[in-house]
Amino acid sequence: MSGPLLSVVIPTRNEATTLPGLLRDLARQQGTEFEVVVVDGGSGDGTPEVPGRLALPFPCRVVRSAPGRGRQLNAGARAAWGPDLLFLHADTRLPHPGLLVRAARHMASERERLGHDRVAGHFGLRFRRASPGRDAAFYFYEAKTRTNRPGTVHGDQGIWISRSFLDSLGGFDETLPFLEDEDLARRVFQTGVWTLLPGTVVTSARRFEVEGMGPRQALNALILAAHDLGWHEFLAEAPALYREQARADHLDLVPFLRLLQAHGSRGGFLGLLRRWMETGGFVARNAWQLAFAWDCRRNRRRGIPPGDGPTPWTDRFERWGSRWVESGPGVVGAAMLTAAAFYGLWAAAALRRTTAKKWPLSR
Repeated sequence: MSGPLLSVVIPTRNEATTLPGLLRDLARQQGTEFEVVVVDGGSGDGTPEVPGRLALPFPCRVVRSAPGRGRQLNAGARAAWGPDLLFLHADTRLPHPGLLVRAARHMASERERLGHDRVAGHFGLRFRRASPGRDAAFYFYEAKTRTNRPGTVHGDQGIWISRSFLDSLGGFDETLPFLEDEDLARRVFQTGVWTLLPGTVVTSARRFEVEGMGPRQALNALILAAHDLGWHEFLAEAPALYREQARADHLDLVPFLRLLQAHGSRGGFLGLLRRWMETGGFVARNAWQLAFAWDCRRNRRRGIPPGDGPTPWTDRFERWGSRWVESGPGVVGAAMLTAAAFYGLWAAAALRRTTAKKWPLSR
């Protein structure tokens, strides 16, 4: 059976309030044909019925799947007709009606230039915010999604990939409780090429706004470090502490930090020391972000859009600083600083928990 060249796959679980917005944005896309596959993982709020209530100008099917984003994404890929796949989160918004056609042309151009299809595309990200504030932090995050570096490509930016390339990678890892997008991004970097697609997509800043920018930043860093370093047992227990975006609420870091400390201590002192050295290596590899943050500060003050400005401090760091930071002494220093920051964060989180219990309205 012939079908459209592009299949848009949307995993859902209790997304009845956010899915209509994305489907309407897709309905406004011009210049390209596509189908949509909604893969529901057991919603209890009527999400599977949403497409049927809308007058959509494209084929849209709902597929049922066991819960788990990796399972849902693979189920959607199997059900899709198109040779190209675009995976989008249900709360993603597409602000420009020519977004998909421009992305399709870019992907075709990159494949022709490289002479193979081992190319995956992602969009730059813009946050949809309910209230002003934290401009510098959001600018940094939005700019970072445009750097095309390892560790900066996430599922909320969209993932455009050919079926053949995805199959060669083995699809999404269904054993992971979350971070299946991070795992796929890492494998693409290892065997292929990531390319930044023209245009931006929009996602909700709810998690940052409700949970708090500082706690959410800290938790994201800890989760990504655990994933990068292969602490699988820890991540297997972590989902109980990782809420869906729609259920975001006050974030208590203490249970997460306690769990991480317990896993690090299982090998005794030497095991804990090894864990801190591994963490120091991860921090050293990502130290470029400090220089990048300084570039972002400079560009934001000059009114330059995220990702468009020069990055002199990052370039200097890559040329001279990274070699020293990632050396043995640099990793030791990074491990010591990270350990101090970890226990300081724990103390601050414990104090915040105590304060919240004594004066609940202070939040």
